[in-house]
Amino acid sequence: MSLGQQVWHTAVPAPGRTSPMATVPGSPSTPGSEKAASPLECSICFSGYDNIFKTPKELSCTHVFCLECLARLAAAQPTGRPGGEAVPCPFCRQPTAMPAAGAPALRTSRQLQARMAAHLRR
Repeated sequence: MSLGQQVWHTAVPAPGRTSPMATVPGSPSTPGSEKAASPLECSICFSGYDNIFKTPKELSCTHVFCLECLARLAAAQPTGRPGGEAVPCPFCRQPTAMPAAGAPALRTSRQLQARMAAHLRR
């Protein structure tokens, strides 16, 4: 091993035994303990939808993400090449044409808005 390299070791329990960490709910090393996205939060940033910067916007593939994340994704796309006006879905990679007015002009998910708390629907 050269200087600057790090080696990470993971304790593996003997066959038939469980790791002490496996009994701790939500432990980062517990398999399957990753946080599942709520349908009322963006699957990219895990922030709850708020109808301001976190407005739920729907791509042509029907996957929904917040306005802020989609605007950042659109800004990161290379310009001046064919398909440069399209944003690939972070889940399925299907391209969605970006409206001339940008991410705010994408279709808002009315289905998710209807499930939001009343004070956030305004």
